[in-house]
Amino acid sequence: MTFERTLVLSAAFLALLLAHVIAVVRQRAYWPILPYSMFSAIVGDQVPSIVPFAVTAGGEELPFLREDHIFPFMQTELKYSLAPIARDRHSAWVVEALSDLIRRYEARRLCGLHDGPPIVGMRLYTVRAGRADWRQPWAVVSRQLIVEHHEG
Repeated sequence: MTFERTLVLSAAFLALLLAHVIAVVRQRAYWPILPYSMFSAIVGDQVPSIVPFAVTAGGEELPFLREDHIFPFMQTELKYSLAPIARDRHSAWVVEALSDLIRRYEARRLCGLHDGPPIVGMRLYTVRAGRADWRQPWAVVSRQLIVEHHEG
């Protein structure tokens, strides 16, 4: 290999190594293979997540995460899709999005595609899960209401 080619490859390798060191020191991930914010920073001993809860006519809240309840979405898709609501909860599309979830759920329930109870509303929370020790399971530490919508 020529000297120039060796110099260019060495410089590229050192630049990549330096980029990794900077990412580790800043505790951030800048690589395109890690596009999710949950992988991009160390958040401490609590992990925030956006969780929808269905509201029954009696006011009972049920986590809205079962695959047959949220079809055609998966849990990760639904949470990712609802994340902008946390930033802009007064937007008109928020009501439309939550109404659509209720309509889809009720249509599937009436067709017998799941055994969930009738729901009349939806609440969206930021839920923080944590654990005191790495050997313990995750538990809900707190939750904060983002937005609430009731049909009718």
